[in-house]
Amino acid sequence: MKPEHKQYEILVAESNMGDFILIEEYIEDEFRSYNLTHAGNTEKILEYFDSTPVHPDVVLLDITMNGKNYSEWVERIINLAEPAPVLLLTGYTHIPICVSMLQVGASDYLLKDELTENILEKSIVFNIERKSFVNRIRESQQRYSDLFHLSPQPMWVLDYETLRFLDVNEATLHNYGYTRSEFLSMTIRDLRSGESQTDTDEELRGDFDHTLGEMLFHTKHQRKNGDIIYVEVRSSQLMVNNKEARLVLATDVTERQAYIGAIEKQNQKLRDIAWVQSHVVRAPLARLLGVVQMVQEEEDAPEHIQKLLKIMTESAKELDSVIHDVAKKAELINMD
Repeated sequence: MKPEHKQYEILVAESNMGDFILIEEYIEDEFRSYNLTHAGNTEKILEYFDSTPVHPDVVLLDITMNGKNYSEWVERIINLAEPAPVLLLTGYTHIPICVSMLQVGASDYLLKDELTENILEKSIVFNIERKSFVNRIRESQQRYSDLFHLSPQPMWVLDYETLRFLDVNEATLHNYGYTRSEFLSMTIRDLRSGESQTDTDEELRGDFDHTLGEMLFHTKHQRKNGDIIYVEVRSSQLMVNNKEARLVLATDVTERQAYIGAIEKQNQKLRDIAWVQSHVVRAPLARLLGVVQMVQEEEDAPEHIQKLLKIMTESAKELDSVIHDVAKKAELINMD
């Protein structure tokens, strides 16, 4: 593949002028559109990064440019060149050093004695594309890491086998009161309170059984200061370093539970009041109606007494109707 549709910014840090001219010829033969910059010593390459507004797409770096201070020099250029790949130019004697530099971030190394037009072109294009891909993965990982650590909801990663915490976010530390190092030495059992503390590991794993997909359950946790909180737990399957894990979102619902408890107590009081009205108040009311009826049946009762009894009967029936309605509404509360 010929890199014809992109202008490449190429920085060659090479102290040997003969080697640079050869590299320049190879680049000229293989690349249609490019901008080549030569830095022949350490001052020039540092000046390039300090003053040039255009960032390179790739850096070809002579590993011996700064004498024998290989590691520190190469790491410094790698950091300055980021996110561009750094390809090391070397002879046979420095291959072990180049290999060790790959572990600190160098993208590749090229043997000067074996360098050809084709090898140089393919190495530049391949390493630019690979570094771009790696950078995109890192950015994606960073975004997910930010979503995890900056979430206002407590979240953690749990090792499914050992039930140990692998990672926790800041919201978890704030809500539970433990430090990060304390959390990473704990298991999920350390947060449980009450009867669930005696659950076996297998029973605890059952709460996070991946075969059921995303899990949702409610439990009680204990903070470091001893406070008991009610928690709604959601978990989903995750692989961390080839180990089965769970990503857990733990929502503190203590206030919600307290509110629900208060409503339930209030409803119970209403039901108790309704029962009293329905059973306790209606009993004497029924007796009163019975007495009124007996008096009304007396034929010699004066007319004004009959009128009063009639009013009492109507009022008593009205009161009975009100009590009946209250009892019905109480039944609705009980059904809810």
